[in-house]
Amino acid sequence: RQRLVLSAVRTSTRHGNSGNMASASGDGNNGGGVNDKYDVELWYFKGIKARGWPLQVALRAANVSFELKEVPFAEFAARQGEFKFATVPELRLKERATGVTTFLCQSNAALRWAGRQNGCTLYPVDDALAAARVDQALDSAEDLFALCGACVWSSVNKDETAHRVAIARLTKRLPRYVTQLEIMLDGACDGDGGGGSGYLGATADVTVADLKWLPLLDFVESASGPLAGIDASPLAASAKVAAWRAKVAASAPVRAFEPRPCLLYGNFGGRAYAVRAAFWLVDTPFDDDRSLNFGKVDANAFATPFRSWPALRVPLDDTGAKWLVIGQTNGMLRYAAAGSALYPDDVVVRAKIDQVLGAVEDLFWHVTPSMQESDEDKKIALRKALVAPDDGKLWKMVRGFDELLGAEQAALAAGDGDGGGAWRAFAAGDAFTIADLKLIGALDLLGSGMLDGIDKTWAVDTFANVGRYVALVHGTEQYARVAAKEKAASEAARAAAATHPPPR
Repeated sequence: RQRLVLSAVRTSTRHGNSGNMASASGDGNNGGGVNDKYDVELWYFKGIKARGWPLQVALRAANVSFELKEVPFAEFAARQGEFKFATVPELRLKERATGVTTFLCQSNAALRWAGRQNGCTLYPVDDALAAARVDQALDSAEDLFALCGACVWSSVNKDETAHRVAIARLTKRLPRYVTQLEIMLDGACDGDGGGGSGYLGATADVTVADLKWLPLLDFVESASGPLAGIDASPLAASAKVAAWRAKVAASAPVRAFEPRPCLLYGNFGGRAYAVRAAFWLVDTPFDDDRSLNFGKVDANAFATPFRSWPALRVPLDDTGAKWLVIGQTNGMLRYAAAGSALYPDDVVVRAKIDQVLGAVEDLFWHVTPSMQESDEDKKIALRKALVAPDDGKLWKMVRGFDELLGAEQAALAAGDGDGGGAWRAFAAGDAFTIADLKLIGALDLLGSGMLDGIDKTWAVDTFANVGRYVALVHGTEQYARVAAKEKAASEAARAAAATHPPPR
């Protein structure tokens, strides 16, 4: 993720050419490179995506060098007079030859300008109907921005009555906008329906309309901050919209501007469950590539250190030129959770977390041979041996977790003088961490019914502390968030595979 500006508005960052969507020179309008003629500045709020992020992506895709000037949101009211329309974003084009500055003060106008520079195709210039479709999607986004803006400003002004009204209005109208998106994606605005390209402008590739909607829907989906209290479930329920969002997030303009980690695995939980969950819980954007077909991939040709999956590809710079492939899930988990409460700085807590991560890997390896066995009778026999009381390898592992969890609960109870109240021990103490993501993923697998020969309730019925722990984790907000994200991502992957089967 790009850190564009780390200091106040007086500091600026110049963005160079990426060579991604546009040619290195040749303004589509004047025959010469944009930066041969103009010095370009983009003014927007500091630390907020909204209307400013699509412009940054479009400018970089068009090879337009620009300086980003950021205004802290708290200072904006006092500084509105500095801007022509008293709003941001504001794009300033200072002509080098004359010193005259042109101001583009509406985000859609600035997007259309940026999207057609230097041969860039983010805004169609030769197809009037395609341009009209893109404009339609841009204007529809502005309608939803207005509803969100009412929530933001009523919250800033501490007007509780107005804020309740704004939240209720946004909740009521959100399903309408989800339907509009689905209609545009279907191409139904063309009259026949079902002929859409999968992009909002019914174009062959991503446009500024897709870029405009992406951060807006991320904001709505968060249902937090000034949008706390809205019902965003209609958005989460649309597999079609989810598939489109994933496609836009993985598009060339976005990836070139904002390199992000990419996790490669199949469309199921398995060993990738905890890694995906960590990224979701800390709100780190990543490409969730679920297209891996285990039956058709040559493991020897796969570029991971250990020829294994999942694999996590992480950017080493802001340009996307340097990458690192991580081939072990525990390393991926620590990377995803670094700097968050999911993997705290306390060395003792980290040691306890790492102990659980390693132990769960041992559990997986005990189960793996039975999953690779093709003979059903032998598979069942292997699994029954795994859970044999006292002697089974899986029985011993889960007993170890039961004892560990019991010790954590006892320590918490002794510390507060509870003496045995409600169960509140997580895998590494009194807080939810990546240890819980890893452990609950394994326990959910044991309880899924997918392992023939092991009863679904074996672990929770045999080991009381494990049963109490599973109930605790299943009742957390974190577990619910991950479940919702997993459902949406899985449905989107199935929809995408049905439309465009992966080549792997």
